Amino acid sequence: MKKGSVTIVVIALSVACLMGVPDASEQAREKPVWGNTFNGVALSVNPAKGQYNIGEPIEIMVLIKNFGEADATVFTVGGFLSNHRLALFEPNGVPVSKSEHAEQMEASVGAGGLTTFTRTETKIKPEEALPESFSLNDWFKLDNKGTYYLVVMRRLRSWDKGFVISNMAKILVVK
Repeated sequence: MKKGSVTIVVIALSVACLMGVPDASEQAREKPVWGNTFNGVALSVNPAKGQYNIGEPIEIMVLIKNFGEADATVFTVGGFLSNHRLALFEPNGVPVSKSEHAEQMEASVGAGGLTTFTRTETKIKPEEALPESFSLNDWFKLDNKGTYYLVVMRRLRSWDKGFVISNMAKILVVK
């Protein structure tokens, strides 16, 4: 990830911690909060429900919406890690440790271990939203109860040609 991307995420986390991030309520999931628009496209991220127990799969719902006047194109190359960057923090700004699965996937991608991949091009019509989802537990160690803050970045064409950054989602882990 480029230094500028990290700076943007840190600033967003700081502002969100100061201003507060809405709880993951049914209303928030029905009326998504969007990150900034880039090339007419914005990203919304929310947990599938308001709170989770330790060890329970934490399903994250992602929407990519075209706010532009013409069709938007989103490219998907390879697997999840090739198209998304995740930043998960505790309220004090400390990053949450990655899971063993995430570390193995990053090492494999970084070493060129994933040489076969598929590339798809998806057109999103104006005002249309494309849904995606993933399990947060696949990517982070969530062994403690507490409140966590998640920001997701999604490449549109390639990382160096631009990406969208989501809203900040609040995730509550109990028991």
